[in-house]
Amino acid sequence: MKVPTSLLRETITVEAFLGTGAYGPSYGAAQSLRARVEGKRRVVRKADGTDLISSATATIRPDVTVATESRVTHGANVYEVVDVIVGEGLTRPAYLELILS
Repeated sequence: MKVPTSLLRETITVEAFLGTGAYGPSYGAAQSLRARVEGKRRVVRKADGTDLISSATATIRPDVTVATESRVTHGANVYEVVDVIVGEGLTRPAYLELILS
């Protein structure tokens, strides 16, 4: 079962990271997604044991693919995706949790 739409009350803009060019990072076309954004600082431990400092966390539906280093805009705040956590449901992914820095 996917995360209910009623919980995704905010809108974020995601720009996929394409690579680094001569003038810095380049991003793809902007894509608007419904999300639940929690803007609080916390330490997140990855599966390999490394720690990440997160400025915010965004929960979205699992229908899209978001890669690390993508740019996320929420209001006036611009973040970089540091990690993506897949929330497993019974038979398929239920949500994606974007760790933003």
